[in-house]
Amino acid sequence: MNKHIKIFSIFAILIFVSMVVKFTKEYYENQTIKEMIFQEESKSLNNFIVAFRKTYQEIFIEQDIPITTQNINFLPVHSLSKIAQNFSLLSGKKVIIRTVSDNPRNPNNIANEKEMLIIKEFQKTKSQKPYFEIKDSKLLEITPLYIEQNCLKCHGKKEETLATTQSNCNSAFNYKVGDFRGAISIEISKHDIVEKIDQNFERSLFLAIVVYIFFISAIYLLIRKIYNNERKYAQKLESEIEIQKSEIHYQEQ
Repeated sequence: MNKHIKIFSIFAILIFVSMVVKFTKEYYENQTIKEMIFQEESKSLNNFIVAFRKTYQEIFIEQDIPITTQNINFLPVHSLSKIAQNFSLLSGKKVIIRTVSDNPRNPNNIANEKEMLIIKEFQKTKSQKPYFEIKDSKLLEITPLYIEQNCLKCHGKKEETLATTQSNCNSAFNYKVGDFRGAISIEISKHDIVEKIDQNFERSLFLAIVVYIFFISAIYLLIRKIYNNERKYAQKLESEIEIQKSEIHYQEQ
């Protein structure tokens, strides 16, 4: 039996190792796919927000539209947060978009603790590369925004900015080109496609474990049956040999 058990053990271990290698590879491939899905969706949202901000800034600045109490909410600093709230509700709160800063004109755009740490890193390194994090199937992407030439008409030296900006804003002045101004923060959670990928992986893993246990159990029972049959056959041969020996001995006597 020991010989059979050794062969069975080696066989079972080889299959188990193959399964571990296969599902480990599949797990990391799924992680890569999920990151790509998150990144593409976040990139699209980020590009849309940047285009929205730029378009409205150009309308107000290039056409020198006076900012009044009637149209001030059309400025991205005010309108984007409201649009983001509505978008979040429409998405079932699966997507949260915010423009944040350590020195915002709109108090609602103040960065939270996590965002503030990342903002300090942007200010230190001047990196153009977004901060990207996936944790527990949730994405956080924070894209830095730096002052460009056209931004100075609202964020440059206060006495040189638009008169309407001076009269309606009390903060976020005296920036220079290249200074860090703020960031676009995007959180995406409970993505249907990502959940489907995880569910398929878990289902495949569970099915593989069940099949493995069933297969190994069947092989073990088969080996045990073969061993028992061999033992019975050996015992039968031994009995027949003993009988033949007895007969020969009797004939000799």
